[in-house]
Amino acid sequence: MALEQLFSTVAGIRAGLILVEDPQSSDSHEDWEPMDSFVDAGPSSIYVSVQPSVDGPVTIAVLDGDEVISGMQLYYEGELILDSKSCVVFDVDESFSFLVPCPSGSARIRIYADELGLASSIAVIFESR
Repeated sequence: MALEQLFSTVAGIRAGLILVEDPQSSDSHEDWEPMDSFVDAGPSSIYVSVQPSVDGPVTIAVLDGDEVISGMQLYYEGELILDSKSCVVFDVDESFSFLVPCPSGSARIRIYADELGLASSIAVIFESR
């Protein structure tokens, strides 16, 4: 299935952290060390490290489909359990937020980045909504 763009924005991500999660997630990422691992995933949430706003804006694309993104590196691949049957992609300072309906209650997700660690561009792909 070809990729369909659901949402796209360019934002300054002050904390350098983007979340992909069930709006009701209670996952704890307190043991995560972003300098050691650029992504941390729980059953219902993914924390993604990107460049902070002092280094420039980040381009965020949310897509639906199963194609591979050329020219970017695979950052994360896995499945989220979504009890609320939706998933929100946002940053902790709420400079942007996008809600993705996921009627099946789970979603297979791939995240691509232009650069591991200090990504200035990411693509979040929902494979099964």
